[in-house]
Amino acid sequence: MIHNANPTLFILIHSSNHSANLFTVHILALDWEVELAIVIGKTAKDVKPSEAMDHIFGFTVAQDITARDWQKGRNGGQWLLGKSMDTFCPLGPAVVIKEAVGDINNLGIRSKINGVLKQEGSTSELIHKIDFIVSFLSQ
Repeated sequence: MIHNANPTLFILIHSSNHSANLFTVHILALDWEVELAIVIGKTAKDVKPSEAMDHIFGFTVAQDITARDWQKGRNGGQWLLGKSMDTFCPLGPAVVIKEAVGDINNLGIRSKINGVLKQEGSTSELIHKIDFIVSFLSQ
């Protein structure tokens, strides 16, 4: 498989990670993925990969929910609406400080829906390592 030298990026609207009400638009194809969320603790501008951990406060889990029909068909191929509807990126339940994480490049990540394991992986499978991602985003 050929991978882009740079990560694929997308933005989320602030209401995507909070709100008590599920978005009410008609959705035909709902999908989800577990993601590692990097919590930046201080200003990061032009950070070298070797300095990335100095800018990270900690980590949490994110549930990346996507309305695939809005992402791929109803929205002309733009990702914004398909990924950032209200409640589509819940975070937490807690932020773990970086010192308590251990090897961030070999961290297990799991997603359970209603108690059923749906996805399991490891940060060792990431295409781009955490230090590169932080450096890339700081440019």
